[in-house]
Amino acid sequence: MKKSILITPAFRYIFEIIIIVFSVTLSFYIQDVLNDREKIELKNIGLKAVLTDLDKDKEFYSGGIRRMNGTQANIDSLTNKSIIPTNKMFELGARRYYGFIGQDRNYNSMISTGSIEFISNKDLTEIIHLYYGRHYDLMKDFSQQDEKYFNDIEKHINSNFDADHLKLNEYDFYNFIYSPLELKKIGTDKTLRNMLLQKKWSNHWYIREMSKSLETIDKLKQLIEIEIN
Repeated sequence: MKKSILITPAFRYIFEIIIIVFSVTLSFYIQDVLNDREKIELKNIGLKAVLTDLDKDKEFYSGGIRRMNGTQANIDSLTNKSIIPTNKMFELGARRYYGFIGQDRNYNSMISTGSIEFISNKDLTEIIHLYYGRHYDLMKDFSQQDEKYFNDIEKHINSNFDADHLKLNEYDFYNFIYSPLELKKIGTDKTLRNMLLQKKWSNHWYIREMSKSLETIDKLKQLIEIEIN
């Protein structure tokens, strides 16, 4: 009687190899699935944290728009030749800048862990990178410009006008107080007027970018809510 190939040592050896290869492959597959699930869970956790950051950004931009619109109004008064400046008008129009503070820690964390690559919505992927890339770069640029204008104006003020004294305001900050005579000189200073108009021009684009950022935040929040639910 012919010996069956199924019971030969060679067949058993080959069969054991197949079993081992299958088991290893299955193990790797299961591990990949678990890793993917872990990354998806990390993605959802990260996006929930990003939602909190976006709320902080929204508060920052909304406050910035209100404050800078107030600065613009005071600059209008300071540069109006028919108006004699007041100390408050001068303080709120000339001695102010708005520094950008971004909330991108959780976005950067998602980048470093790679979990951001598991976002399924392409629109969300595109907009979130655009927001933390282009929008943040523009905000930093406008913030630096605003600070530079502030420093230049401050230098000109300190070199050309004499403050009478300092007065502590309700926010526990000191304001510079100028005499009526110095305020008249401030109102007729051509160099200061041009510097303030330049600051107003730059702040106009700063405000516009903040408004665009608010629109982007609303769109991002909507897409994130869909992605994690």
